This record gives sequence, structure tokens and C-alpha cells, in this order.
Amino acid sequence: MKSSKKLKFNALSPIEGHEPNRAGRHTALVPVNCYAANCTYRRISIVYMNAVKNYQTVEKETISGRATEARVLTKAAQLLLACQKEWDAPDLRGRLDHALTFNQKIWTIFQVELANPNNPLPLSLRQAILQLGRYIDKKILEAYGAPAPEKLDMIIKINQNLAAGLRGSTSDDDASAE
Repeated sequence: MKSSKKLKFNALSPIEGHEPNRAGRHTALVPVNCYAANCTYRRISIVYMNAVKNYQTVEKETISGRATEARVLTKAAQLLLACQKEWDAPDLRGRLDHALTFNQKIWTIFQVELANPNNPLPLSLRQAILQLGRYIDKKILEAYGAPAPEKLDMIIKINQNLAAGLRGSTSDDDASAE
């Protein structure tokens, strides 16, 4: 059953979870720079937030699967590289946990997709990447158990090389572009 009651929106009326700023524009707190359970929040305009959501929707619809996978692997490598470069930082443990968890999640997703019998990749390639996934899992657990910057090297290199292959470039090309 459809309700015949029409909802009216008044630009000056409060929106749940949003507050008007001094100029009377509605704003919302959004999380930025989240590491583990710690988030920094920033107040942004609802109009801006809607524009960002629209852009992200278009981006999701137009980006290819290979490009998305390459981007995610690159982000995973960058998170680990940032931890390596700032190993003595006081917030290392939270950032390292975030980076390792992010890597673990994406590799778990890859493994689930590759284990699917309907996956279009050739069986031999799927099996090789699954073995690589098991190796990555082992390296991630080692880094969780006894963190050391050198334990991240292989995970970073594998992520970078796979991302480069998905983009059709070499990891050396990617490193020189940064």
C-alpha cells in the first residue's frame, strides 16, 4: 500500500543527524583518516556530501574490474609503505593493524572469487593466484604476530606487481610515476 501523504522538505528544518552551521546551511560530521577504531571527524556541507556521493557512484559504474583491483592493490601497498616509512611513529600499531586488515580483506575477497568454479580465469592461473593468496595470508599473520618493517616487503612487492600487471604496466613504471 502506498501512502498518499507527501513529505515536505523545508531548507531550514533540521535533518536527522545534521545541524545548521552559522550561515544556516546544514552540515554533517563525516569520518576522515580512520585507522582501526580511531577516526577523525570533519564537518562538511550536505550539498558537498551529496556531490561526493554522486561522483563516487559514477566512478563505481564506469571503472573496470581490472582497474578497481589494481587501485585496491595499490592502496594496500601504499598503506603498508606508509607504515614502513614511519615505523617509529607513536600511532604505528593502529595504522599497521588497519593496513594489515585491509590487505587481509582484499586477499580474502580475491581468494573467494578465485575459488568460485564459475570464475572465468583459466584454472591454472586461478590456482597460482590462490597459492599466492595463501602465501600473503602467512606473511600478514607473521607481521601481526611480530611486527617488523622488513616483514612487509614481500606483501608490498606482490601487491605492486599484481597492480602493475592489471594496469598493463610494470611496477617500475608505477614507482617512477609517484
